[in-house]
Amino acid sequence: MDRPFVLHVNLLAGFQVAVGERSVSAAAWRQKRAAAVIKLLALEPAHRLHREQVLDALWPDLDLESGAGNLRVALHHARNRLVDAGAAPGVFLIRDGESLVLGPGEAVRVDVDAFEQAAARAWRVPDPQAVEAALARYAGDLLPDDPFDDWAEFRRTGLRASYLALLTRLARLAEERGEVDRAIAALQRILALEPAREESHAALMHLFALAGQRSQALAQYRRLVSVLETEMSTVPEPATRKLYEAILDHRPALWHSLAIPVPPARRTELPAPVDALIGRDRERAEIRQVLAAVRLVTLTGPGGVGKTRLALEVAEDVAASFPDGAVFVDLAPIRDPDLVASAIVQALELHDPGGGPESRTLSAALWDRRILLLLDNFEQVVGAAPLVVDLLRTCPELKVLVTSRLRLGVSGERERTVPPLAMPEYGERASMEEVARSEGVRLFVERARAVQPGFAITCGNASTVAAICRQLDGVPLAIELAAVRIKALPPEALLKRLESRLSLLTGGGRDLPERQRTIRDTIAWSHDLLSVEEQACFHRLAVFVGGFTLEATSVASVDQPHRRDDVFEAVTSLVDNCLLQTREDPGGEPRYLMLETVREFGLERLAASGEDAAVRAAHADYVLEVVERTVPRLRGPEARVGLARLEREHGNLRAALMWLEQAGAGDSLLRLAAALSTYWSENGHWTEGNAWLERALALDPRPSLARVEALANLGENAGYQGDATRAEAALREGIDLARRLGATALVAFMLQSLGAQRVDQGAYEAGEATLAEALAEARRAGDREIEALSLAHLGAASWGRGNRVEAIARLEDALALGQATGHPVPIEVAARYLGLIAAEAGNHAAAAGWYRKTMTDDTGMDAPVRLVLDVASLAMARGDAELSTRLFGAASTPADTIGFAPSWPERGAHERAREQARSELGSAFDAAFDIGSRLSPERILADVTAVLDASSGSTVPEPSAPTPPAAAAQ
Repeated sequence: MDRPFVLHVNLLAGFQVAVGERSVSAAAWRQKRAAAVIKLLALEPAHRLHREQVLDALWPDLDLESGAGNLRVALHHARNRLVDAGAAPGVFLIRDGESLVLGPGEAVRVDVDAFEQAAARAWRVPDPQAVEAALARYAGDLLPDDPFDDWAEFRRTGLRASYLALLTRLARLAEERGEVDRAIAALQRILALEPAREESHAALMHLFALAGQRSQALAQYRRLVSVLETEMSTVPEPATRKLYEAILDHRPALWHSLAIPVPPARRTELPAPVDALIGRDRERAEIRQVLAAVRLVTLTGPGGVGKTRLALEVAEDVAASFPDGAVFVDLAPIRDPDLVASAIVQALELHDPGGGPESRTLSAALWDRRILLLLDNFEQVVGAAPLVVDLLRTCPELKVLVTSRLRLGVSGERERTVPPLAMPEYGERASMEEVARSEGVRLFVERARAVQPGFAITCGNASTVAAICRQLDGVPLAIELAAVRIKALPPEALLKRLESRLSLLTGGGRDLPERQRTIRDTIAWSHDLLSVEEQACFHRLAVFVGGFTLEATSVASVDQPHRRDDVFEAVTSLVDNCLLQTREDPGGEPRYLMLETVREFGLERLAASGEDAAVRAAHADYVLEVVERTVPRLRGPEARVGLARLEREHGNLRAALMWLEQAGAGDSLLRLAAALSTYWSENGHWTEGNAWLERALALDPRPSLARVEALANLGENAGYQGDATRAEAALREGIDLARRLGATALVAFMLQSLGAQRVDQGAYEAGEATLAEALAEARRAGDREIEALSLAHLGAASWGRGNRVEAIARLEDALALGQATGHPVPIEVAARYLGLIAAEAGNHAAAAGWYRKTMTDDTGMDAPVRLVLDVASLAMARGDAELSTRLFGAASTPADTIGFAPSWPERGAHERAREQARSELGSAFDAAFDIGSRLSPERILADVTAVLDASSGSTVPEPSAPTPPAAAAQ
């Protein structure tokens, strides 16, 4: 196989591209963004960039979709230009996950890389030839035809500064060897680029004087005076004036002592990583961009998230832009903020003359140096933040990159939170390839191979390894500590052991700091920085599962309710110390979350404090209050908002239920379980909900409205899952108890549920009789939603009996009543059955229109099972057997999970469509069904929408308006 041509990209003095020896003409880059993509990637250290970083750089004002479209066009043009020049298709400008890569490292040559590599060699050895070789690589300023592109400016400035520093180094090395003419030439090259550079003028004056060219030295001073006055309206520094006077007065002893400024040796004192960084392409690019724009960047995040490793990678990426180097300062051993200056002095290997503060030594040494300081582990010496600000104010070329679990909180600081590693999609839908590509899993595999070389992701272990990484919240240190256990624990066993994370995640490398050898020690490091009050707040908030709102922090003031303002201050401190993460809930409300390893640590400390029972009881009380406040919104126009709120609290709901059961609080457990019934049924948690309802009913057998509600919802949910015996028993007991308690609305609700279930089972006459009774009870109670639902299910019964006219009349009555009262559930039920009737009649456009009415604004990415089944049948009716089969497969996964039992009026239509698809596809049916069962929610919804669009034509017809509600439906 022929080796691919090498791609040559020149960016210095102008943009040029060649494939092998064949250049791409400048005229070929008429699509300027196509050239810009190559320029961006060529400038990156590894010639790769996250796709969104490319979009941000080239199309910052466009939305993601529009920018992505432009990027596709630009890539198409760029690839075509390279292929025209002889490149093989698919070799350059390739996708790697979410990143764009210019090409294989061995097949890409960039002149900027060559210059920076040569410059690094020139600083390592005191050899003028090495410096000349590096200077020869600098053809000119970076991309001079792109002067206004922000993404190029930082590198342009850094590369130019590096070139000038090398010229100064050449002058000094030549002088040391007595090569005065060579030194003079080097300095003149500097002044040709920067005429107002005073230190270079002074150095030339000194060299001319050394060479006996006194008149040249004096003339050089006059040129300096002129250029400073013209360009900067200033005069030379006193030291330069003193040198001029010494030369003017023929005082060689004095001007001999005023030597050429010695450029400090370029220092790049960065610890060399022993392994490659996994992922982080996007974060690296973002931080580099921020560092290009500001002078103080702080990387924050919880312990073990990889702040130091990422910072080192970024520092290495940008080191070439700092002619005076990049220096790493480890502050972990220091607790006294007053010792930070000393640590920096030591890292820079500066001589401290004494007699003054070390900060003055630093300012004197760094005031004119273009250098990057990486201050690592700043959180325990945050009192030294003013020192950093003072250095930045007195040293205009200095930049500082900080890692800390706590931001510095000073002016000019730009904070960037380091997130956990990206995780694969939750659930079984992610393919093995998607799991293997995710950052967290890649790190796990890499570290597992260190102890078990043959370890790899397979179809058998992919979902388990993904679950392990999710259990560890994507925290790199936790993943690494878990991965080394793979030698003794296969993935399944390791996942089970993670129920006690802190005990398992130990045994970090002996080369790691003590605080990072176990997860417990890593968290304790942050915990010990808190005040006693903040620690107590942290322990108490650990009872929340899956996060909490600001309102919920009242649980942390269980012993002192009047001090809730203090709790807010403590929460703010926990966020600042990266023990709490924040995100924005819908509506803009902040939500606070703990990583699970951090939460487990907090629970350990809570148990040790003796407050565990009191705090968990307060948590359960708070959850019950929120649920009972939200439940009235679950029947009406705000139902979706209320259901979404409870879904966000699912973890807390479970925790409260478990605590109430453990504490024997039967009354509260029954209240909470009953109140959650609508949430469980509407959000598909039937199996879990039924289990809790039965446990609550068993714990508190006393007659009460809460018991009636629990029985009502247990009966409805069991019926939905096809357990007719269990449903009938619960509903009958509930109806009898509700009648004894005079709860007419609950009687109506349960009769409607019982009647609907009988219709679903095909017992149409019995169902209609029960629904008629429900209708009467609903009207007596004034419950318009149950009235509308009863009408809708009566319509389903009519359709099941074959009376299509009566069915349509009843369904349209139900639809009108639901619309008039603003209740979404009867509208969805009625619209669905009208769609099924239209589909049966062959009116595909009308069916699609009715099905669309069941897709509310918050259908989102999770199309309901019934809708998917209905649309699968519609696809088959339109003759698309393969798409129909995929949708039947897609419906099978959630249906199996929740125990969904299809109802009889439509079950026959679905079964006929499925068998027709099987007949048409033959042996291909099972493969298509299997593909459907693994589709993502986004793809399922896209397929559903595609069928509805195709059925409707180019426009979506509005279903015919319903007739006014009938006086009654018997």
